Amino acid sequence: MKYIYISFILLIILCTDIQCNTTLRSSQYETDLYGYGSSGCGEIQTLIVFQDPYEITDISGNFPTSIVTTVRVDLPNQFLSLSTNYPYGNSTLVLEVTNSHNQTSEITLPTPFRCHYLPHPLPYKLKSSFLFDPGYGRFMANLDWDLPYRIPKLTCSSNIGVAVTNNCEIGYSLTLPQINIIPDMLKMVLPNIEVLVSDGLNNFTSLVFDNPLPTQLQETPLVSSLISFPANNSKLSNGDEDYLYVMALAQFSQINSSFVSFISNVVASPETAKVVLGEPEAPLYQAFLSPYYPRHMLYANNKEAISLGTLNYSSNSGYVNYPSIIGSKSSVFETDMSIIILESNNINDIKYPVVVSFKSFNPQVPFPFGYKTNTNTTWSYKYNWILPPYTFSGYAYIQQQLRNWYMSAYTITGNGITDSQPPQVHSIEYIKLDNNNFIARLAITDDISGLDNVGFFNPLTSNYKAIEVLVDGDLNNGTYEILISTGYMFMENVILMFTDIAGNSGFVNNPIDFDLTPLPSPLSSNTSSFTMDDILDFYFERNRVDTSFKGVTNTLYIKVRNPDPQVLPVLVFDKGLLFIQHVDNPDIYTATYNNATGYFEIVFTLHQRVYESVFKYVVVFPPLYLEFNPLRAKFGEKAVVRLYANNADAFPPQINNLTAIPSTVADYASMSDKVIGWEMEIWDLPATFSSGYIEIASNYDGLTMSRNFTVDDRVDGDAVKGIYRLTVSVENSQRSQTFYIKTMKLIDTLGNTCVFPIGQLIDDVNCFWNLGSNRTQRSIEFISANQQSDSGIPELVDFQVEPIVNSFSNERQFVVSFSTQDSNSTYISDISPLHNPVVILQGYSSFITMNTNFINSSNGVYHYNATVELPYGSAYNGLLISIHGITDNYLNINSYTSMDLKALGFTYVIKQQPNVTANPIIENWSDINEKGGELRLFGKKFGTQIEKFQIFIKYTENGPFASVQPVIYSSSALTMNVNPSKSPISIYLNYNGQESNTVIIQPKLIPPVMPDCQLLFNGCSGNGYCSLTGCVCSGTWFGPNCSSTIISNNNITNDPTNPSFNLISALISIQSIKELNFKGEIQNQHDIKQWLLIKDVQSDRTRYTYTTILSDNVLATQVKTQVDLFSKDVDISFADNTYLMKPGTLKYTISLGPYQFQSQLNSLQVVMSIQLNEPDQNSCTQTQNNYGLVDGNQIEWLQLRINDTSLYGKFIQNSVVDYRLGTVNNYLLSNSSTNVTIGMNLPFYHVMAMLDPDFSVLLDTEPIQNGTIIGNDCEENQSSKGLSRNKIIIISTICSVVGAAIIISVIIYVIKLKKEILFQKLLKASSNTK
Repeated sequence: MKYIYISFILLIILCTDIQCNTTLRSSQYETDLYGYGSSGCGEIQTLIVFQDPYEITDISGNFPTSIVTTVRVDLPNQFLSLSTNYPYGNSTLVLEVTNSHNQTSEITLPTPFRCHYLPHPLPYKLKSSFLFDPGYGRFMANLDWDLPYRIPKLTCSSNIGVAVTNNCEIGYSLTLPQINIIPDMLKMVLPNIEVLVSDGLNNFTSLVFDNPLPTQLQETPLVSSLISFPANNSKLSNGDEDYLYVMALAQFSQINSSFVSFISNVVASPETAKVVLGEPEAPLYQAFLSPYYPRHMLYANNKEAISLGTLNYSSNSGYVNYPSIIGSKSSVFETDMSIIILESNNINDIKYPVVVSFKSFNPQVPFPFGYKTNTNTTWSYKYNWILPPYTFSGYAYIQQQLRNWYMSAYTITGNGITDSQPPQVHSIEYIKLDNNNFIARLAITDDISGLDNVGFFNPLTSNYKAIEVLVDGDLNNGTYEILISTGYMFMENVILMFTDIAGNSGFVNNPIDFDLTPLPSPLSSNTSSFTMDDILDFYFERNRVDTSFKGVTNTLYIKVRNPDPQVLPVLVFDKGLLFIQHVDNPDIYTATYNNATGYFEIVFTLHQRVYESVFKYVVVFPPLYLEFNPLRAKFGEKAVVRLYANNADAFPPQINNLTAIPSTVADYASMSDKVIGWEMEIWDLPATFSSGYIEIASNYDGLTMSRNFTVDDRVDGDAVKGIYRLTVSVENSQRSQTFYIKTMKLIDTLGNTCVFPIGQLIDDVNCFWNLGSNRTQRSIEFISANQQSDSGIPELVDFQVEPIVNSFSNERQFVVSFSTQDSNSTYISDISPLHNPVVILQGYSSFITMNTNFINSSNGVYHYNATVELPYGSAYNGLLISIHGITDNYLNINSYTSMDLKALGFTYVIKQQPNVTANPIIENWSDINEKGGELRLFGKKFGTQIEKFQIFIKYTENGPFASVQPVIYSSSALTMNVNPSKSPISIYLNYNGQESNTVIIQPKLIPPVMPDCQLLFNGCSGNGYCSLTGCVCSGTWFGPNCSSTIISNNNITNDPTNPSFNLISALISIQSIKELNFKGEIQNQHDIKQWLLIKDVQSDRTRYTYTTILSDNVLATQVKTQVDLFSKDVDISFADNTYLMKPGTLKYTISLGPYQFQSQLNSLQVVMSIQLNEPDQNSCTQTQNNYGLVDGNQIEWLQLRINDTSLYGKFIQNSVVDYRLGTVNNYLLSNSSTNVTIGMNLPFYHVMAMLDPDFSVLLDTEPIQNGTIIGNDCEENQSSKGLSRNKIIIISTICSVVGAAIIISVIIYVIKLKKEILFQKLLKASSNTK
């Protein structure tokens, strides 16, 4: 804080010599207001940006201004919020503004207000009861005000709101205001919620609701651990990238609610924690906390708030105690531009980026920009910036991020003309390209400097340089075209923003412009009155989704009144909740319209491993913006998707150990392989590690060395816990220096990411959070073998560039060539071959980097060139040119600013060639397939008069071009029809005799249709249908061919001492667990004899849970066998598949805890046996293969048959291993006339493994046929007893059945299908010959 204060005083002193009156820079407010009662419209919020080098101390106006709140002060810009009362009718707000030097200015807001009268009280009703949403950490309820228009802004307070602020707010969604309450932890369990709604004019309405939370919370949580990074009681510093904020982690062993919060004894608002890892029974909660206040972690239940622990920190405020940058400032006025020069001689190091700011442009420029010379660890810095030729007053500063700064006020006289007015929007029209994409055509004027940039904001930003989207006129009076999408742009509070070259900004709030006239809608007139009442049906295909193992596809169905198939709704994930870690995935899905059903259908994918929660979304259905809660209020549970996972994972990989290579001190003379780096252990479970990135720098060299690596680069371990050795060669060894890890990023298979250093925004997980004191290993002190010192600074010898360019042409290549040499000194280290200099081009608000190429060297002179394609129109107002990073082998550095180049007689500014006619340019195009159809082209300068425009197209390489007309035409995009073609298509445009570039477009080929698999399963016996996953049986039919029905009335008994069950004269039991090596040889065998049984009778099943311990294993592995005997139809999910369990079905779930394997190549085998209790004299054992052979006698189905009754055992080939999908190899170990043993092989695992066989008794409707006899061959018994033989039939299937979700590619599927059909025919032919 010390240095902020000193710099502020410096600004004030310098301002005494310049004009310091307050001016209006911009303002934002609603112009149509509503009120009721006698007072008019009250407490209307207005956001105003003033420019004044002194702090504003007082504001008064011609209307009562009750509250003035300072939002932000960034001198000379001051952002203030005013709360004002207006009478009914039209009003113009005039303000009298006084600054700290008692200078008073009169400010008139440019647009008048209109205050409309509304009836009172407002008719409203509760649309939905209060719900507590742990994802938001707040209570929410929807109110229906029954008004045809948007209601005025209201305020509310609550008896359970946060103590200090009584935090209660009204959020809007169309005509459905939403009451949101952030609860006080100590009050959130009160039985009733009282809400007081006010219009600010002493009109109040009281609402009372039942609190739903106490009934949801019934148990006191048990906290297993509370840890934090940095460690508790640490002192935090703003200058340390490790300690910008606190990450707290709380592990629970018992919890019955998903609301956990950290609350301070100083600040009232709580920080809500979220689940990032763990099983539902033992979740890990994470929260990011400000380091300035001690925090108590609390949990609320129906009795009281439970304090689980306290975290206390002390911290430095403001900037850390580093010396301020010492600098100077000057300016030069050219005939058509101003150049400001900012220089400093005390940049502490190159580790942290430098930010340079003039007016509103503050690029964070990378090394080596601006760095001129270095002495030990102090660097000098020099910066030139181009400004328009007008008079400016403002401030400029250099700031080294998190370290220090230099600030100076400046006045540039320029040409004596002052530009203080923002641009003006005169009209907006829309050109429709396709269902959801439009061109916005804007007419904008600016009185003096001209428009610089324009774009739409909220929720996504589409900002453009004005010269790039100018289609007609000039920057003072022009027409502009911007591509937008209604899929995400036309929401409430979308703002069109624009800034001129002088830095004056303006904006248009959708749907009102500066003249209070409605902006045109981009939609057809029949949708302009479309409301939520026109939505007739709204539901999801799946309302409960298991995300344990992979992303799950779901479909949203929407039916509306009078649908327009051309206006498509869009589903947008709520990024603030479940999917914040998937930053690279926009999660925006567009609907298709089903003409047969009349529904819009949106197919989307939910991310995997999401902790149990409700999926939050918004639906954009132009012109509506539909939030989740209003949709839930109207359509109920149909609009809700509940997510759950066996093991959540929203937590990134972590580094458990770090070791410097060769050590933290590296002497080059004794280094054998001349490399430095780090060996690290990376842990990630359950998702597993995927890839990473490390960047290495030194305190003398800003040129970093980087490594990208993946899980396959590990030198030991596996994807859960792997060892990675990341090294780089020391290419420049002439100077001793300190190498350190500058940046790091680690990503797991779900996209969860940790970073280093952490950013200014909370939610970044530090990759080194778990290292503790081992973080000292992040730097390596390198000792050079060179004993000489090079004191000379490398120099620029020659610099060649074309000073005039045409940045509006199709060919905008810009070339620079130059030469350098190392200056004379006692020791000349010579120019470094590793450090190619960088050429920089700077516009008014643009920054173009040109990376150079080394050509050759001769007699100590090094020659370079650089080429770049200039952005369209970038030279319109001129570009400054400079060169940076000329480096010798001793790491001395030199740079040349534009003024340095001018002083040497070199070209220092690049200017646009005057009086040129711009050609059309095709920049991009839409996809098209071999069937042809609509093709969209995007680019620039397609023209404005269609009678002067032509498209030329050819479909063969040697064929002629033919002229065609566009279907939809604008200056920046068009739609045309294309004939069917598999060959490349060539296209160019012509406007008024000016030809564009020619583009070649390759149509996409349509993939072949998937063949029908009906023959594979013989029509599923007519009792189901065939799918890629096998037979899907209808009704009560069951079995591989849907040829059996389950007998629900079974005499099933169990053994209380072990998980053994009797079904139709067969005993099913777990025999043993064996550890096998990679050859299949037994390394260890555990015969299980003692089990603990717990029986639980539930509404749909009886559950038998057997538990035992493998005491002869080092880790005392727990084995849990859960056996469910079902009494009703139940859908069971296991290993990302859903299985229907019929009454009478017996399902085993076998879980194993951590096991100490002798080798990671070993596996565990669970052995089950099926034994006939009293075999029939006619019985024999047969192995039958109905669907194809599987290597190694792997099996999926086992059938024991007595007459027409069968016992089916299904051995699923999927498993859960370390909370990930795995495979199980099921082998037939032995078989006889009375007994079959099956080994289920699990691969190596770290934490847990689970497999899931089940058994059913069925009535077969088809005789056994097509069997292959492997065991005893018995004659068919035709005796008068009528008893057929008993059979144990082992069925090996290639395609899993009964809904097992195995994805098979087209090619593999076709090959297997042919083999299966051939095999079936051979079996049939064989049986017919007997």
